[in-house]
Amino acid sequence: MPLDELHQQGEAAGVGDTGIGSGEHRATLLVVDDEAPIVEQLVECFRLAKVSCAATVDAINALQMIAEGLRPAIVLSDLRMPELDGLSFAARLNKLSPDIRPQLIFLSGHASLQDAIEAIKLGARDLLVKPVDRDKLLRSVSTALALRERSEEHTSDLQSRLHLVC
Repeated sequence: MPLDELHQQGEAAGVGDTGIGSGEHRATLLVVDDEAPIVEQLVECFRLAKVSCAATVDAINALQMIAEGLRPAIVLSDLRMPELDGLSFAARLNKLSPDIRPQLIFLSGHASLQDAIEAIKLGARDLLVKPVDRDKLLRSVSTALALRERSEEHTSDLQSRLHLVC
């Protein structure tokens, strides 16, 4: 898929999203990487695995997509990107309300121990080294998705209990 199509799809809330009223769009995954060929490979990998995803080639556009209503369960982001790097991007994602904050997985070809420590501090579920092993990537995404679903169930249960009490 050519880069301009990927970028347009990202702007339109991504590949395989389903709208959920009031401007919100769900994608299981948002892929953010400044290297277009890697984005294309990841999108194809997830398409074959039947995982809905949106994609963009920069973190600023990813933030814009989220501001416009995209609600990914997981963000898969490169660590080193121009303009807004992955750690700064993650710090901004952490400012989102917990009910819409996505699980975070980082990819990097050049991660240091300090990067890994910072990623963990920012709540990353995983830091995968490029070139990433497909099976390891899919396991990581599956684990992050399960954690997200459990978190949503827990939040829903708490809200139900609070509703009964109040």
